[in-house]
Amino acid sequence: MENESKTLDFTYVDDFVDGFILAMNEKNKEFDLSAGKGVKVSYVADLIIKLNGSGKKGFYESEIAQPQEVELNISKIKKIGYSPKISIEEGVKKTFNWYKENLNELNAKRK
Repeated sequence: MENESKTLDFTYVDDFVDGFILAMNEKNKEFDLSAGKGVKVSYVADLIIKLNGSGKKGFYESEIAQPQEVELNISKIKKIGYSPKISIEEGVKKTFNWYKENLNELNAKRK
């Protein structure tokens, strides 16, 4: 499989926290907690490049020890009220803007 087709199941932090709080109330149960949809990493890179106004993608060899297609089944946690609200597009935009607004402070802490 070429890297351009690799998928991951991204979850925005606010959705993760909502799901985690729901799951905490369920004793001794396990849940997959994600958006429930595999998204091409290449597509996420395209979103970031578009927000940035420039950039280019590069691909490395596929990781042997990691799955190349990830999409979790969230039907079990949906039964207790979980529903992801933030789309991949909105989540990338929010994350990009947060880093853009806080980049100077983050760089200052590294020094």
